[in-house]
Amino acid sequence: MGGSEFDDIFDDADDELFDMFGERGGAVFQAKDGGPTKEVGAVIQRNVGSAGGGSFVAVALAVDLRIRDVPDPQRGDLLTVNCKRYALGEWMGTDGLINRYSLMSTD
Repeated sequence: MGGSEFDDIFDDADDELFDMFGERGGAVFQAKDGGPTKEVGAVIQRNVGSAGGGSFVAVALAVDLRIRDVPDPQRGDLLTVNCKRYALGEWMGTDGLINRYSLMSTD
């Protein structure tokens, strides 16, 4: 990406994370405003904890979405993974390369 050597190594590690733990066959993202659908990388997390607003928050299901794939995700956007549809819930944080959101089943 043209950053430092550390940035390049971190980008490679991010790619490895999605290659190893990402959903096989990818995921399909659609903005809640009805924009076009697109395939994105997604890493589904189960029983995730996060410090939020000074307290610890636990969620049953969360997703990591690459910022380069989905630069501005919003609560209520839709994600389809293996024929199961979810809505993005609460934003749980970022590391600069991914955004993590809680997921809510819509089925």
